[in-house]
Formats: sequence, structure tokens, C-alpha cells
Amino acid sequence: MIMKKRTSWFLIFLVPLLVIFLFVLTLQYRHLTSLVTLPASAEVEIKKNVNDATKSDLYLINSMNGEKIFFLTIQDVYYDHYQAAKYHNGYLYVIIRAGGPEGYKQFTDTWTDTLERIDAAGKATVIYSYRGLDYQMSADGKLFTFFEKSSDLKHSKITLTDDSGKILHTFSDKELGIEEESVSLMPLVSLEDSDWIRVWLGHEAIAVVRIDPNDFSHQIYPLSRN
Repeated sequence: MIMKKRTSWFLIFLVPLLVIFLFVLTLQYRHLTSLVTLPASAEVEIKKNVNDATKSDLYLINSMNGEKIFFLTIQDVYYDHYQAAKYHNGYLYVIIRAGGPEGYKQFTDTWTDTLERIDAAGKATVIYSYRGLDYQMSADGKLFTFFEKSSDLKHSKITLTDDSGKILHTFSDKELGIEEESVSLMPLVSLEDSDWIRVWLGHEAIAVVRIDPNDFSHQIYPLSRN
């Protein structure tokens, strides 16, 4: 009888601990101090976590009043990237560089970059992944363009996705009428709408591409080179 009572008390304490442990695992090392009220506009500040060098603490600085709030702690932020983390329309966009045993500074052959969109509850949605990730997004946050170079660096492509990570279309350099080995494409999405992409050669704009967002047919408008 005494043994059964001890077992019952043991289970009463054990079950909640297991639930908490599983919940922490599902967060994949992310955690919020609380569910914060996100500002309409904010800058993102990244600080290295003092207890774990592979993690970063992300703060939002309210653009209206300068108030700084802690948002979350996340692992493997690629903070050397010029767009490592930014806040837009109520979401935090973070580039993760992972695959190494000790964080993004220690790579294996399987390392990759990933763009994640994180909501106020800390839930992350993977938008797209590849090595050397670079992206632009439309003003409404519904369309993303990603620029990729081939492994031999001779060709490029631009991939379009929606805000759920669904691939909508991929444009090759041949499809865009550009087939030079030296070409470095940088796709930009117009701030006015979601159907313009500008193609660059180095620092010089060489073409503007108008895309129909319904069927992804497109028209190329070459720009004169000096």
C-alpha cells in the first residue's frame, strides 16, 4: 500500500516535468520571456548570449519611442550578414546559418543558410534555404526573391516564394536573357508593388523585369550601360 502511494506521488511530479521537457524541445532552443506586444515599427538589436556562444538575444527597439524590449533567444543567427535580422509588418525575419557542431562558426559539409519568419509567439516559418542566402521582400511581406549562384559560379537564378515558403517560380539567368559568366545578379523587389525585379551587373543596373504575379510571364526592359 505504501509502495503504491509513493508511486502515485512520483508520477504526479514526473508527468508535469515530462510535459515541460517536451515543450522546451519543440521550441528548438527558442524562448520568449513573455508574449510581448509588438510595435508597429522597430529596429532589431542582436546581442550574443552570455551563457551560450551559439545563441543570440534579439531585442526590438520601438521606432516611435525608443523603447527596447527583449523578444527571444535563438540559435545560430548569421549575425555577420547585412540582413541578419529585421522586423517588418509584425514579424521578425532572421537568417540562420547552421550545420556545424559548435554553431555557425564551425561548419560541416551540410551547413546551410535559412530565412525564418518569427511571429509574436516565437513560432518560426521557414521561407527558404540555401548556402549564401540573400533575399529581398515586397512591402506587404507577401513576396520574396532569393538570389543563388551555381556551384561553379557561372550561372545564377532568382527564386520567388510566398510568405509561407511556397516556391512560386524560378528564373534562370538564361530566362532573363543574361548569360555572362561574370554576371552577378542581385534581385530587388519594388517597394511600390510586388511585380518588379531589377537585375544588376556588379553595381550597375542592366535590366528591369516586369513579372505578372498571376502566371509569372515576364517582360525584360534592358537599361543602357555606360
